[in-house]
Amino acid sequence: MIYLDNAATTAMYPECLEDFRKYGVDEFFNPSAYYAPAGVNAHVVAAARKTILSALGAPEFAVHGVGERERQHRAALLFEA
Repeated sequence: MIYLDNAATTAMYPECLEDFRKYGVDEFFNPSAYYAPAGVNAHVVAAARKTILSALGAPEFAVHGVGERERQHRAALLFEA
């Protein structure tokens, strides 16, 4: 298992901050919602996850989540028989 969580202690790269501003402020839509602009953001999130997993050499089914409890829950569901 790889655990990546240094967001609270590490500054963002300027190019990451630009994307965050675009999708976190200017064009903020819940990527899980069903209205059209949210679908655009859902594709952006999916592409970003794929890029990160590829850079790490991880399989596409890697478990990711907001917090540790969520990751544990998702992992348990993934490996249930």
